[in-house]
Amino acid sequence: MPRPSPLLRALSAAPLLLAVGCAAPTEGNEDRAYVLLDAEARTHGRLVMDGYEGAPVLPIALEVDEEVTYVGARRTSPVALERGSLTVLEGRDGIPRTLRVGSETRDDALFLQATTEAAAEVALLLGGEVRLDANGLYRLDVTDVLERGSFVDAPRGLVSAEPVPVDGMEDFGLEETLAPFGGGPALPLLDAEGQRLDDGGERDAEVVGLYGLGDRVLLLDASGRATQLAPCDAAPLRAGVFHTRGGTVFVTFGAERWTLSRAGDALLTPEGDTLFPLLAEEPRR
Repeated sequence: MPRPSPLLRALSAAPLLLAVGCAAPTEGNEDRAYVLLDAEARTHGRLVMDGYEGAPVLPIALEVDEEVTYVGARRTSPVALERGSLTVLEGRDGIPRTLRVGSETRDDALFLQATTEAAAEVALLLGGEVRLDANGLYRLDVTDVLERGSFVDAPRGLVSAEPVPVDGMEDFGLEETLAPFGGGPALPLLDAEGQRLDDGGERDAEVVGLYGLGDRVLLLDASGRATQLAPCDAAPLRAGVFHTRGGTVFVTFGAERWTLSRAGDALLTPEGDTLFPLLAEEPRR
């Protein structure tokens, strides 16, 4: 049986959760601009500039007058750099979304989609701390992370990085979550025997959406929870979280992540499959 690495042994001997507190975000370097590719943009394209060509996982720091181009599978476009801002290139076409560092996104934190070992390795590499966040991603806290992580080789197991909003909350809220779908009635969540799932005795979560495709039945509620249900008896199979960004819905079940786009009332997978909205029946008395 192979021996675990020293890093994994260290993680097993001490908690990964390292309390950080609610420090105010820093303003970043006002003379620099930052670029980050999301997972889809990295998969389908790369950045090209003088002396560099690649698809970095962590944000990179650049001079505002540098010429940068995103070369995708279907589209090539220049990247407009803005002083003191983070430009996030999203989707297979690298559509830009610009966030002001310090007022819209933090310069001392990133969300990481990564294995436990990779998240810890990044924290050690940059001299920061990492913890598992409520959204199912790891949160990396390190001062000047946009500068210190720039052009750093990503360890194996680090899939993507995401900006952390200044308020420190997950990238979803009640209004933002309900807006794309329209709220549904508040229904209790039941197990295979029709018993209410134990949620600590708190209020029922408002149903945001219920979708089906083959053996996938996906329930989304207003608390940000995602539940995969068995298609026949609606027994809960696994629990996760979700958040929305524009017309995209990100669903996370542990290390597995679904990226779904909206098409009317339905959701589309990257492969073009459709999760159709389902009509939830009232539970039988």
